Amino acid sequence: MLFMSLLLNFLVAGIAITSIVPAERNEVSGDKYAKRDIGEDDSESVLVEYSSSVQVSIEKKFSLIVENCKTGHYDVVKSALEEITHKFAELNEQCHQGISFEYDEVVEFTHKFISVLLKFQAILTVIKTHPFIADKCGVELFKCGYELNEIFKFILSYKIDFKSLTISVGIDYRVFAGIGFSIPHIG
Repeated sequence: MLFMSLLLNFLVAGIAITSIVPAERNEVSGDKYAKRDIGEDDSESVLVEYSSSVQVSIEKKFSLIVENCKTGHYDVVKSALEEITHKFAELNEQCHQGISFEYDEVVEFTHKFISVLLKFQAILTVIKTHPFIADKCGVELFKCGYELNEIFKFILSYKIDFKSLTISVGIDYRVFAGIGFSIPHIG
C-alpha cells in the first residue's frame, strides 16, 4: 500500500511539474515567436534588426544635430535625441521581453550594438563640444544613457566579453560616462 501511495505521488508530481515548466523554444508556435521556429529563415535576429533601426535613426539625425549644435538650436537637437532615445527604448524592450536567445545571436547582436555605439559616440562628441546644447539636452541624454545601461546588462547576462569586442574599435567610454552610461566591469 505504501508503495502504491509513493508511486501515485511521483506520478502526480511529474504531471504538476510538466504543467509549470515552459515549453521548449522549438515547441512554441505563437505569432510572437514565429521567426524563431526551426523551419524559419533565421538569417538575421530580431535584435540585429532593431539595432539596424537604431543605427539608421542615428545616421539620419547626425547631420541635423551637427548643424543645429553649431547654430544653437537646442530644440531641434533635443527633438532628434528624443527619436534616437525612442529607438534605444524599443531595442531595450526587445532585449528584455523574456525570450531566450541563442548565444551566437547575442554575439551577433553585440557586434551590431558596438557599431551603433560608435555612431552614437560621434553625436555625443559633437554635443559635448557645445556646452549650451549639452545642458539643454541633458535630460534626454541621460534617458539614452539609461537605455544603453539596460541593453548592456542584457549583453552581460550572456557572459559576453564586451571589453575585448570594443577594445580595437575606438569606443571612448568617457564620452558615454557623461550621459550616465557606465560599464562597471570594463577598466
